Amino acid sequence: MWISPDGKIHKLVIVEGTWGKKPSEQTECEILISKCPESFLEYNNSMVVVGDSDNYVRRTLDLCLSTMNESETAKFKIMPENISFVVTLVHIKFRGYIHTWNAKKKFEIAQEHKERGVTLYKQDRGKDAAYRFVKALKIIHSIPINAETPPDVIDNIPVSDIKKLKANLYNNLASYYLKKGAWQLTIDTCKRVFDYDEDNIKAHYKLAVALIKDRNFERAKNELDIVLAAESDNKAAIEHMKYVKEQLHNAEVKYNLMVKKMFA
Repeated sequence: MWISPDGKIHKLVIVEGTWGKKPSEQTECEILISKCPESFLEYNNSMVVVGDSDNYVRRTLDLCLSTMNESETAKFKIMPENISFVVTLVHIKFRGYIHTWNAKKKFEIAQEHKERGVTLYKQDRGKDAAYRFVKALKIIHSIPINAETPPDVIDNIPVSDIKKLKANLYNNLASYYLKKGAWQLTIDTCKRVFDYDEDNIKAHYKLAVALIKDRNFERAKNELDIVLAAESDNKAAIEHMKYVKEQLHNAEVKYNLMVKKMFA
């Protein structure tokens, strides 16, 4: 019996496999599944690619497969949902560990995750999209770039393209957090966009909205000033600015009244 450090995965090995490389990102896995909930059955006797996951069931399978050896059969219990199933990892087609990939491969796979995430977001599957964006960020950030003397090109990929992809991924993630109502996460994520694209107007607008929700009207006004300087006819930004100025005016009136009472 093996239990993951976070207590989420409980694994009982039924048949030991061949010791060697375990599945990791982009590994093709031929699997058999039994004694499982109906939602897992569509993956029985199929080939799945670790990391190419668009729902909770597949992400759960990825976590389990990453602990297995080829030809191994194991029973898993997922907590706290108390879901159990038996998996046989029949065969794997190993694609190498992420740290062995060159920048070109990492960039291409991160781009694929981003595009799939955008599709999922348009389907109103924000959480599944966010998983794709986060996975893409982990991969693209694993490309080593010398901070003191950054090159212009790595493995035929312009560093400017790498920065642009990072900015897009953080921007997409900020959209998810904003829609979810996670204002502080939106604020923090927009700041990450500016690490790679300080003039990103969409990120400045999202940051302004999150700051308004967080009732930080002075900072929100600064962000809206940036947006309207670039897009003077942005109707949403104009409406937000009216509201922000009204709130700042009300706060000033209250402050002046308080001071007046103090020294009356």
